[in-house]
Amino acid sequence: MKLAENGAEQAQLILGVLPKRCRFRVTLRAGDDFLGRLRFRAPVTKLPHCRRHTPDPHTKPPSSPDLSVSEVSETDEQVSLVPYGSTKLQVAIFLALRGLSAAIEGSRGLLSGKRQYNRTSAAPAYCREPKGKEKTRVHPSNEGLPARRKLLGSMVSAAALLGLNATGAAASPTAGAIPAPPESQAAGSEDIFALARLRNYKTRRSSSWDRTGGNDDSVVVEAGQTVTLLETTGAGSITHLWFTINSRDPMHLKNLILRAWWDGEATPSVEVPIGDFFGLGLGEYFTYQSALLAVAPIKALNAYFQMPFSSSARVTLTNEGKIRTDNLYFALDYVTVPAIPAGLGRFHAQYRQAAPCKGWTDDWKNNGDDPVGNRKNLDGKDNYVFMEATGKGHFVGVTHAVEQNQSGWFGEGDDMIFIDGDALPTINGTGSEDYYNGAWGFGDQAFGYQHNGAPYMADPERVGGRTCLYRWHIESPITFEKSIRVTMEHGHANHRSDNFYSTAYWYQTEPHAAFPALPEPAARVPRVFRVGGPGAAPVPAS
Repeated sequence: MKLAENGAEQAQLILGVLPKRCRFRVTLRAGDDFLGRLRFRAPVTKLPHCRRHTPDPHTKPPSSPDLSVSEVSETDEQVSLVPYGSTKLQVAIFLALRGLSAAIEGSRGLLSGKRQYNRTSAAPAYCREPKGKEKTRVHPSNEGLPARRKLLGSMVSAAALLGLNATGAAASPTAGAIPAPPESQAAGSEDIFALARLRNYKTRRSSSWDRTGGNDDSVVVEAGQTVTLLETTGAGSITHLWFTINSRDPMHLKNLILRAWWDGEATPSVEVPIGDFFGLGLGEYFTYQSALLAVAPIKALNAYFQMPFSSSARVTLTNEGKIRTDNLYFALDYVTVPAIPAGLGRFHAQYRQAAPCKGWTDDWKNNGDDPVGNRKNLDGKDNYVFMEATGKGHFVGVTHAVEQNQSGWFGEGDDMIFIDGDALPTINGTGSEDYYNGAWGFGDQAFGYQHNGAPYMADPERVGGRTCLYRWHIESPITFEKSIRVTMEHGHANHRSDNFYSTAYWYQTEPHAAFPALPEPAARVPRVFRVGGPGAAPVPAS
């Protein structure tokens, strides 16, 4: 193929060898505004031209300078040039022009220029010049027309050349893969293509399936026994946990302890009663759905945290109760890869409780009464602590269960988060229900959304009232470089004495700080305590 010195001549050379039945048309638009149309057929002896367009003189000039080129039939492509009459060329040139999207995106300024209408003229100044002489009535804003026309000629030339090459490749027995689009074409479109993008990992599952091929797809967990749910070496990530449990133990959600170790570490990064891990902090089942945890009918526990590991992963379940678990069904989905990327924190989950929280007084009737309402707490002293960590990482959320030992609204306490050794809260909230992204005490209404919820409420604002809550910070995890302490007041300035049970979730570098010891199984069982205060039984004299 002879090569010309410029795009215009090259277009003539290439288009001149196309079949006679091959006809093209291209519409040029800037946003919703029509710029013109290229129409041509092969063979040709001159460049395709811009068909004159006469706009309404009262039409407002287009506000967006962005230029897109699309087929008349309005496809989703930024650039499409669809020939008709030749099937091979239809496919070849269509695919070739997908690759030109990046070139056009990079040349928007040259193509669109400062497009302005000459309101005294019947046609916009960007239209084609008449044959045989230089046009004199050119608006100053269109001085770049020769360069733009030259670029269009180059684009048509490249399209034809790529189309011919693609036609030849389509006939080749080795042609089978569609070339990946340039990176610049996909920029900003990751969400569109995310599900279709091919993956390079291997999908695996560890489950309780019957190894004999029968239908007994569960395992028994005797009292005091530990079963291994997953043990694997190499790099990868757990992507999903699923459990359902059949047990005669009414508190099995508090007595079965989930633990996980990453990369051969000595102490677990996850150590939580299984019910609390899945947001069932009061030992009772209820259904709800959120971005990271969900409980489906009937008693199906699901978690969707990413749990990466570089060399090994081990997950176990221990029955710390006195009654055996008759049927434990489980499935842990994970992927393996040659190596995980640098900069990944390891997943951590930590259980804590205060049953009861230690209120500084029981001499009050309403949350706002003096001296309660005027008590000051600027440094978080005696706050309930969700978690503490040292190292670098980010906090992603918490599940929180409350059993009331006193009547009234339990949630006057503020969230206070201390980052990297700050003596005063780095982040200070305005109330417990506000932290969980509700308001005004939730109006005694249960709710659950992707990022936040209080999906379970029973007898709210009464002694014995029970509430379960969650909050995910996946929109912007709370980062720390050296340390973090996530806390919440129990009542304003910590005046209330309700029971708090919580699990905090975060990612961080290893090694992690030591976890507090789990309370004994009997201490984890929720119950009402005599603490004094409104609605409560008096504290017995010592």
